[in-house]
Amino acid sequence: MNWIKENVTSYLSKSTFTDEKLKLTNSNPSELELKVLKHSPGGWSIDKPVAEAIIALVKEKKINRVVEIGAGFSTIVFHFTMPKVSPNYEVFSIEENVNWFKIPSELKELVDRDSMGFYTGRIRFVFGIFGIHASYQVSEKKKLKYGVELVFVDGPQYYYGREGALDDIYDKLKVGCLIVMDDAERYTEQCVIYKWLKVYKGLELIYFKERFGDKGLAILEVKMPLKRKFSLDTFLLGSMQGIKRLLNFKTIREKQNFLKSNELN
Repeated sequence: MNWIKENVTSYLSKSTFTDEKLKLTNSNPSELELKVLKHSPGGWSIDKPVAEAIIALVKEKKINRVVEIGAGFSTIVFHFTMPKVSPNYEVFSIEENVNWFKIPSELKELVDRDSMGFYTGRIRFVFGIFGIHASYQVSEKKKLKYGVELVFVDGPQYYYGREGALDDIYDKLKVGCLIVMDDAERYTEQCVIYKWLKVYKGLELIYFKERFGDKGLAILEVKMPLKRKFSLDTFLLGSMQGIKRLLNFKTIREKQNFLKSNELN
């Protein structure tokens, strides 16, 4: 339905308040940073511009508490960069299947694999304020303490939808927390941002670029403690998209698992 897409894209355009002070590039990278960036895989994972943006944000904002929705190369970038900012850093990585996670042999000496904390759980479709949406069933999310400074969203796979990325953690995000979303050129991710802005009061879109790297990037900021408010637009759009995902889920999942297994081999 083109009118729905036009409504979503128009809303995002009007809702973006670009923070001119936001630093997403590293003007003077070290040799080790260049080595990490060189191995940014792109494709299923983050590409070099997004990896560079993570490094720049962590260093500029002195980030030491991160929640990562979907583990991958971003996990390596966080664990490489954050110890240089604070020895007491925390990366809370949520992933459905950690067997997908691999550290390139050239980078193994730069990160401590044993310090990486992965929290795994099945993804389930649930019915709620976002209509029908997918959510990681990870009990440890409820144990998170207030004070999260950055949330990086690169999961689950697109055929689930990412509306549930903030489930059980939105009230743990401190004022000033950044929510960074990869793949922002995709309409499905733009719908997620649209729904979040409608539901989470206190959230503001401060950066949105469809042509950032290979797949686009969006950054939202918590301007005040987040509270959820029912939005009929969000509920109806989420219900419609959720039903479609449920109908197509089995076929899409089998196809994606096949492609993923071939890529790992």
